[in-house]
Amino acid sequence: WKHQYSQTQVKIIDLLQMIVPFIRRPCRIAFIISAWDVIMEANQLQPIKLTPAKWFATQVPLLHQFMLSNADSFMYDVFGVSAQGGSYKKDKVEQLYGLTSPSERVVVQYGNDLGKDITLPIKWLLNE
Repeated sequence: WKHQYSQTQVKIIDLLQMIVPFIRRPCRIAFIISAWDVIMEANQLQPIKLTPAKWFATQVPLLHQFMLSNADSFMYDVFGVSAQGGSYKKDKVEQLYGLTSPSERVVVQYGNDLGKDITLPIKWLLNE
């Protein structure tokens, strides 16, 4: 066994457990799920509207449970972010290139809200 074979959620929990003794107040942590456009596209076949928080709870359940059970140390939220806004497959890339500005491609989902403000997780971290 080697530590590099551990799941990412286990590594994150290990890091968070190391800093718990040094936290004096709840520390804000933003989890960002990248390539959110891929997840959104795959979810269009599902009847349930997927949010980043629901995805987080089902796909990294150990980390989700850790964050819930350590609410006195950590305040967290989950964001879905797609910086490129879609697939670069031949049939879809022309649609992306048709946007006048690359910033128009950005997709940020927070809860049920979709937007284009890629700084939203940072604003949340800064409590703005």
